[in-house]
Amino acid sequence: MQVRCGCGQLSLTFNQAPVTQLICHCDHCREVTMQPSTLVAFFKAEPQGVVGRVINKPYMGGSGRPKAYAACEQCGDYVYADVSVLKGLIGVIGDKILPPFQPQPAAHVWTSQRVVEIADTLPQFPKGPAVRPGVN
Repeated sequence: MQVRCGCGQLSLTFNQAPVTQLICHCDHCREVTMQPSTLVAFFKAEPQGVVGRVINKPYMGGSGRPKAYAACEQCGDYVYADVSVLKGLIGVIGDKILPPFQPQPAAHVWTSQRVVEIADTLPQFPKGPAVRPGVN
């Protein structure tokens, strides 16, 4: 799967499908994407995956452990997040993944911070999911 920022300077390549996809309603995702919720696809990190220069925006995650959102140094477009509690996974902002990617979210997370009503029947978690993708 191919992932790119708006200007194309920052790209990622994954040789496998996402481990899972979640719709995140957390304040941090809203801040970097400027959307009320964000589809995040979690991929196993691949050493050759990231090409281009990034600017990291650090946060303290809800787990109490650090996370950082990576934006293209040139256009400032946020593309992915490295969440330390999810060792070995990269959370890619879904609308940065090029076709033929098909969104297939498994659940809504951080609904305690949501700013819009949720209209679908996917499972909802007030914080993170009970099971961490790729960890449990």
